[in-house]
Amino acid sequence: SRKPPLAGPALAGGARMFKYTLAATLDEMDREGITVAECPLRSMRCLSLQNGRIVGINTARFDSSAEVRTALIHEDGHFASGAFYLPYSPYQLKAQAEYRADKAAVLKHIPYTELAARLRRGDTLADAAEYFCVTAKPMLCTAIWDIALGPRKKRNHDCIRQILGNDEAVRGKHLYTDQPLQHQQRHH
Repeated sequence: SRKPPLAGPALAGGARMFKYTLAATLDEMDREGITVAECPLRSMRCLSLQNGRIVGINTARFDSSAEVRTALIHEDGHFASGAFYLPYSPYQLKAQAEYRADKAAVLKHIPYTELAARLRRGDTLADAAEYFCVTAKPMLCTAIWDIALGPRKKRNHDCIRQILGNDEAVRGKHLYTDQPLQHQQRHH
């Protein structure tokens, strides 16, 4: 039996006709046995429960379908990586599980070859985020760092700056914090 579609202001608007849409993500999660249920969550917008393969989401707390899709593919990343934790787990364990979930989500839902090709041809982070129907941060930042620092690529930060050099929103800023880069002075 087909579940009723999620509702809310974040899901308003026309559906886009290609594979990187919220509807396609919901269908894929359903095919993989992951139940996505609308829940009136108070302290968070979205969560995943390993037992029962359930994702609870409060779509009223999101402003766009890209935000909802970003949250859902992150939660799918928990299932893909097996990276779960308990609410009272130590911070380090939670942080590691969240990073593993982000990385698994990126590997599964944002194909390296498509992202790299778009960035090399001059797309900005905002362009790539719109194409993949995700928010630019933090999901694309994780993907981009994996491109620059992954096992098949040179391990240096200049690679990422070269790819993103045309993006005014990124130029001269740290990718995760948006703070200005601090250039170290060398003392002779």
